[in-house]
Formats: sequence, C-alpha cells, structure tokens
Amino acid sequence: MTGGNTSGSHAGKVAVVTGAANGIGLATASQLSQQGARVIAIDINGSALHQKCRDISELQIVHDMAGDPADLVAALEEFGAVPQILVNNVGIAASRRFLELDDDVIEQVWRTNLLGPLSLTRSVVRMMIDSDLHGAVVFVSSLHSASVRRSLDYSMSKAAITMAVRELADELGPQGIRVNAVSPGDVHSDPVGNPIDDLNREIRQQVIPIGRLGSPSDIARAILFLTDDLSSSYITGADLVVDGGLSTSNWITTRSLRWNASKTSSHNDRPFTKRLGARLSSRRTNHPS
Repeated sequence: MTGGNTSGSHAGKVAVVTGAANGIGLATASQLSQQGARVIAIDINGSALHQKCRDISELQIVHDMAGDPADLVAALEEFGAVPQILVNNVGIAASRRFLELDDDVIEQVWRTNLLGPLSLTRSVVRMMIDSDLHGAVVFVSSLHSASVRRSLDYSMSKAAITMAVRELADELGPQGIRVNAVSPGDVHSDPVGNPIDDLNREIRQQVIPIGRLGSPSDIARAILFLTDDLSSSYITGADLVVDGGLSTSNWITTRSLRWNASKTSSHNDRPFTKRLGARLSSRRTNHPS
C-alpha cells in the first residue's frame, strides 16, 4: 500500500488503532494515515477489517487480532515498528437491564472494554519505554461514563476507563507518555447499516445545542488533536467530551426522548418535536445558568 502525507502532523509515526473495521476506529485510522502516520489497523473481525480498509490507500498494515496482545507485539516486531500512538477504541455493550444480566455477560463486556485495552496498553507502552520513545495513548470512553445509559455493564466499564486514564497519566507521565480519553456523545456510526428515521433524528437533535448528531469523523479529529505532540503536548489525564453540547442538557436523555417519540400523544395536535422544542426553550429561559 502507498504511504500517507509525509508532511502531515503525524508524519513518520506508527499508530495502532483497535476496533478499526467500522465507525470511529475506521475514521481514526483513515485520518491518522492521511496525516502521515503508518497505521496498524486492528479488529477481531478480520474480513470486515480488510474489506473496509481496502480502499484506504494510506493504511500501511492491516492486522486481524482476536484479542491477544502477544499477537500484536509479535506482528510489530516482525514489521520492525514501535508505536508512538495507541488508540483503544474497541467496545461492546450487552444493553440489558441489571436483573437480566449474568456474570458471564458482565465479564465479557469488562474484558473487551477495559481489561483487554489495559493489557494491550501495557504491552505497547513497554515497547515505547524500551525504545526510549515518547508516546500518546487515547482511550475512547463515552458520555455515559458519567450519565445513565440503562446499560450497567457498559456504563461501569466506561467509568472505569476514566479513572484508568488518570492513573496511567500520573504513572507514565515521567516516561514521556501522555494518556487521555475521548468521550463521544450521540454518534451515528453506521448510517447505511443502521439508518435513523426522520422523526427519531429530529428528536435526538433537539437536545444537542449544535443541532446535529455526531459523526465518526468528529471523534477522530479529537483523537488526532490528542495524539498531536504540537497541539497537545501539555495535555494528559484529560477526558475530552465531544458531544455537540449534549451534556449541557443533562436533565433529559436521548434514550428517554426516543421512548417518548414512540408514545406520541394522539390527543395533542402539536407534533412531539414541536412540543419538545417549546419545552426546551422554556427551560433555557427559566434556567439561564
């Protein structure tokens, strides 16, 4: 495959991106390579990874890894590449209520969202330190690390990532390794495979001050900022919320809005979205702070 931009902000660096077959991971891998990085794209779904990355000419390496960091370390040694950037993007959710969860499901979510990324981070950071390289690690967390999602397993794992980032930033800072998190809000990652109907989209956008859903590219640009030594050399231990302002409307959730949309009152002549807009305007007027 051909190389990326040799004069970009990440030129000459090696970057590892997990969960790179779709959404935020794919957008991040693409943007990093466009800025000159040599990207190692990783996903447990090897066929999807190769299919999605086939048309991104800037990607240097595509690696199918089923979750064992030792496989990646062996691959990196084979390629003679020591990463200076690691983006831990992989994540899953059971999306079940607490009483419907069993221990095996909770363990799977925690292994995927927290324990696996921590193990991979340990391996990559050791390579950075042994090679006397400075580096940047970014964990993709979630707005729901601090707000209810009605998915206990997912929200708890993301909250744990927030604290892990702080601990790692404190421990690894003296070695010249910065560790940060990005917390996306309402991001529509797959408009083709998972389309949103017009009513649902309008309702969700009502509570986002910027007035639109996020895209994977929005999150990828934040990750590029946090991995750019020139732009963010003095930033570590931070959790960068990228939500279009959604967290400022913390009195209501997009989940409850979607539920309300499906229960639109037939006795009210005004469309639900107009009633919601009036409600939002009233609250902002009465609570300017």
